[in-house]
Amino acid sequence: MAVPSSGMLSLFSIRRELGINNYNGYAVYSNVGLYSCSIGQYGTINTANSTSDRPDGNAPHQMSEFYSYDHDKVSVTAFTANGSPNNSQVCGNSPDTTFYHDGSGTLPTTGDTVYTNSAGTTLAGAGFLATSTTGGIQLNDDSAVSNTYTCEEKKK
Repeated sequence: MAVPSSGMLSLFSIRRELGINNYNGYAVYSNVGLYSCSIGQYGTINTANSTSDRPDGNAPHQMSEFYSYDHDKVSVTAFTANGSPNNSQVCGNSPDTTFYHDGSGTLPTTGDTVYTNSAGTTLAGAGFLATSTTGGIQLNDDSAVSNTYTCEEKKK
């Protein structure tokens, strides 16, 4: 759970977000310092957060810089696809559903993880996704792209 977007903040809870990715979680830390939190000493600051939702690392350090900070936030890119349990059912279909992936390209490639939501928290699951009428990707059980494919024309 991310740091709240408003209200009073707790330095120990910010430390929990950095340590266990849960602002409201239970973990005990000693000698917690705002400077150490702000410069990434307790965990590299996640730059998938917008610049307004993460500390800038510069003095003066302020707890308010952590409003809406999510230490395990995933940066995702939207793409359109059409899904099915096997690629013979998706070949020739036009992409019509928005999915998201954590890769750097326009479309996911081998090793990228695919999600059904823009927060990058809900995995798409195993199966095939057509990313065009002539090709697509195969997802393994972890929703990672295991293969890309090109649809073959049906022979008469």
